[in-house]
Amino acid sequence: MATRDGYTELQAKVLETRRVWKRTLFWTGCAIVIVGLIAILAGEALVDVLMPLPSVIRAVLLIGVIGAVGYLLYQYLIRPLRSELTARDVALNVEQKHPELEDRLVSALQFGERETDDPIEAHLLGRLVADAAERAAEIDFKATVDKTRKRKRTGIAVATVAGATLLALIFPSQIGTALHRLLLPWE
Repeated sequence: MATRDGYTELQAKVLETRRVWKRTLFWTGCAIVIVGLIAILAGEALVDVLMPLPSVIRAVLLIGVIGAVGYLLYQYLIRPLRSELTARDVALNVEQKHPELEDRLVSALQFGERETDDPIEAHLLGRLVADAAERAAEIDFKATVDKTRKRKRTGIAVATVAGATLLALIFPSQIGTALHRLLLPWE
C-alpha cells in the first residue's frame, strides 16, 4: 500500500509541476502577443502620421495587422499550449536539475502502475517507487520549471503597456485619431 501512496504522491507532484509549466507558457505567450500587437500598431500609426496613407493602403495594413497578430497568437500561445507535455517530460526536466535522482523518478512513473503476478518483480517495482518517493520528497518540483523567459517577457510587456498608456494619456486626441484611422480605414 505504501508503494501505491508513493506513486500517487509522485504523480501529484509531477502533475502540479506540469500545470506550472503550462501556466508559464501561457503568460510568456500572452506577453509576446501584447508586445507584438502594440509594436505593430505603433509602427503602422507612425507611418500613417509621417506620410498619410490612403484608405485602401490602411485597409491592406489592417489585414496585415490581423494576420500578424493571428500568427503571434498561434506561434506563441496556441501551439505551445496544445503541445503535449507528458509526465515523463516533466520528470526528465526534474531529473536534469536534480541528478541525484539517478533516473529513478522517470522509472518509477513508467513502471509504478504496472500490475504483476511475479512477487519478485512486484517487490522490485515497490522498492523503486518507494526509493524514488523518498529521494523526491525534499525536492520542489515546481522550482525546476525555468521562469526566466516568462519574467523577462512579462516585464517587457508591462513596460510596453505602461509606455503606450502614458502616450495615450499625454496625447489622447492624436492616439485616438491614429487608432481610428488604422482600425477603421474606410471612414
